[in-house]
Amino acid sequence: MQSLNVNRDRRRAARTQAALPVKLQCVGTGKYAGGHTRNLSASGVLVEVDRPSLLAVGQLVRLGIAWTPRQTVIRSSDMTEGTVIRSLGLGRRNHVAIRFQQSVDLAATA
Repeated sequence: MQSLNVNRDRRRAARTQAALPVKLQCVGTGKYAGGHTRNLSASGVLVEVDRPSLLAVGQLVRLGIAWTPRQTVIRSSDMTEGTVIRSLGLGRRNHVAIRFQQSVDLAATA
């Protein structure tokens, strides 16, 4: 009999706790939402969106992260593409897990 390890960590890279401002754009609708990171890694990010959103698993998004406190504008060219892999509404907020299409070099952003 084969046992399942349901507590196994499926993450591809180590996570770092961080609360950085973000802007999300749904590729399908073009609509934007703001929020902040909860944690991030080279392969993905967990974002808390400031309002309920309609982001669903499988949707393509573009994500811009303000890496420094002085960064007030996130240019379109600085946004990264990703796929929503989990979306959970919590009251008036939404937690959205996004897997990056290409790994992000976190060391270069510090």
